[in-house]
Amino acid sequence: MDVSPINSVSLDTNYKLRTTWADGTVTGLSGAEGERTIVAAALLISMRKAYTPEVPILMFDGVLESLDPKPRKELLSFLGEYAKTEGIAVVVSEFDSGQAVARVIAA
Repeated sequence: MDVSPINSVSLDTNYKLRTTWADGTVTGLSGAEGERTIVAAALLISMRKAYTPEVPILMFDGVLESLDPKPRKELLSFLGEYAKTEGIAVVVSEFDSGQAVARVIAA
């Protein structure tokens, strides 16, 4: 993946999501819909790792639709590598051309 302009994402004491950008500015969850989608995917991955590492599956529903083709391909590639590294199955649903499609990315 290309280098992200996002340096970190954290939760403040008021339970508000804070994004630190490469230029040092800190904002709430902002940016294009695709950027927010990538942040949400990263949060799901970290929550799985922190709270349910013994569960060998990670599911994403409706994530790909908001991504442009290049970031979509990069996310799917990353999820494939993540599945191999973690030894889990990653299930991604995608709505395309009027048909629901589920992809399973397995180790």
